[in-house]
Amino acid sequence: LDDQMVNAPPGTLPVTALVMNSPCSRRRIRFLALIGSCAEGRAPAPDRAQRRASEQNTGTTTQLIPPRIEGSVILPDGRRLSFAEFGRANGRPVFWFHGTPGACRQIPNAARQAALERDIRLIGIDRPGAGASTPHLYDRILDWATDFAFVADRLEIDRCAVVGLSGGGPYALACCAALPGRIAAAA
Repeated sequence: LDDQMVNAPPGTLPVTALVMNSPCSRRRIRFLALIGSCAEGRAPAPDRAQRRASEQNTGTTTQLIPPRIEGSVILPDGRRLSFAEFGRANGRPVFWFHGTPGACRQIPNAARQAALERDIRLIGIDRPGAGASTPHLYDRILDWATDFAFVADRLEIDRCAVVGLSGGGPYALACCAALPGRIAAAA
């Protein structure tokens, strides 16, 4: 997200949901890395194959990057949604909606690293019943957007991007539909 996208008046930017053909998250990770590089005119980061070849040549391995912070937000009705943050504290905010099953800490290490390198505040958020979040059944997926907006408010995030991995995709699209002024991009 660049400053123009983040500071644009609500409703002036189209939200594009990218549909990936693979259930694998590699393309989404690559998209996340490109968010920063394209907006800043930099060349994209090396892809996974290039990094693996480099690691094999140097004998190094990548350690799992731990969350910068973890916590929970108590919703108005008393339910709890948990989250984990990776990347930069003041980076461009991107929410990662995990697959099914999944949890907020199941963000691939490559995405965690890309968040650090591309000045992104990457936030994994647990849906109800996952991780430390309170179980809850929504009447419709669109109702998730209200809970998401409450969490974003508590984290002091006005405008952001969302990434929906597999089963998280419908929840990302629900946020796009219900909150067009807050969602700058979706994948």
